[in-house]
Amino acid sequence: MAWQGGQEGGNSVVDILSGRINPSGKLPMTFPVKLSDHESHKNFPKNPKMITIEGLVKDLIFPPSETPKADKVKDEDVFVGYRHFDSKNLSVSFPFGFGLSYTDFEYGPMEAKIKNDTINISLDIKNIGASPGKEVVQFYTEKVNSTIKRPTQELKSFAKTKRLENNESINISVKIPIKELSYWNETINDWSLEKGEYNIKAGGSSRNISQILKINL
Repeated sequence: MAWQGGQEGGNSVVDILSGRINPSGKLPMTFPVKLSDHESHKNFPKNPKMITIEGLVKDLIFPPSETPKADKVKDEDVFVGYRHFDSKNLSVSFPFGFGLSYTDFEYGPMEAKIKNDTINISLDIKNIGASPGKEVVQFYTEKVNSTIKRPTQELKSFAKTKRLENNESINISVKIPIKELSYWNETINDWSLEKGEYNIKAGGSSRNISQILKINL
């Protein structure tokens, strides 16, 4: 997936395919198995009319009395993108945060310390493959036994390593403000923190979690 690479996009793709550069990009969305797996798909007309030049001209001269509408508008709520696919445990073609590399990375044990109103997280990342490369480490949070309607997990931070040689390690650290784990409480019309256990997850994508650490808030 080269996206809009600009005039140097072709050279970039050749560098990656030839192995001159080790790719480290990650997907900012989920690729579904079927278009209908998107919850928002229900909002579109089931039998849309094919658009043609003749049809457009006709509609301009004789405007239609009504346009096709969906049977029912589906509210996605907070379950947008990977939050929907992960919460519904739907199979996907490529998950949020997915990306290929010519090497492999090992995630060491995770540590988390709560200081003031911030969760300080750190872990070691080691290149265990044969090629130099970079890894984008993604940190997700999950409320254990949540009593409110919320996604199964949510991305809260991420960090990219420097170029690591074979067997080279680096310590990655991120900070997650506790307030970012809050939810909008419609009863009091304000933000609230659901007390109890949370899982802090670290991995290479939303479906490739390598380390999980439990904390209590």
